Amino acid sequence: MRIPRKAPKLEAADLYEYAVRLLSVRTYSTENLRTKLRNRALRPEDIEAAIQRLEEVDYLNDARYAEGLARYKVEGAGFGRTRVLSDLRSQRLPTKIAEKAVEEIFAGKNEADLIDAYIERRLPMLKPGVKVEDQKVLARAYRRLLRAGFASGPALSAIKRRAVEPELLEDMPEDESE
Repeated sequence: MRIPRKAPKLEAADLYEYAVRLLSVRTYSTENLRTKLRNRALRPEDIEAAIQRLEEVDYLNDARYAEGLARYKVEGAGFGRTRVLSDLRSQRLPTKIAEKAVEEIFAGKNEADLIDAYIERRLPMLKPGVKVEDQKVLARAYRRLLRAGFASGPALSAIKRRAVEPELLEDMPEDESE
């Protein structure tokens, strides 16, 4: 059995170099990077100095990170506003920065179009042009749309457009398990 060894604590200059290496692999929010550095810093005051230096040379920028992540979540994964905001907050970004990034990314986008694109890409159970009769399939699709971050009204409208009997879908169950 191999015993994991502890990573050595780093002086200020080495801590900065470690942070640069981390950022060369992937981007981090300031708070997530601060947590990583906390585990390796010999002295806590070296963390803030490294963070400040990284911000000065523009290697660390929460606004740019939030915008890039939000863009990926919308354009790459196809998520809705609520999910994108939640994912940005999970990265420990400041609330104002996360909200601003979400507003910028969703500016000029029609939620109904985003929902239709999500259904086409991620919900094969709702085949284009085919009306669905099974209420359980429709309810499952509705819950998936809610988890993807879309508002309940537009999600319900999209589901109704694909249902054989849309009048039966007035109150879709939100908390049923799949």
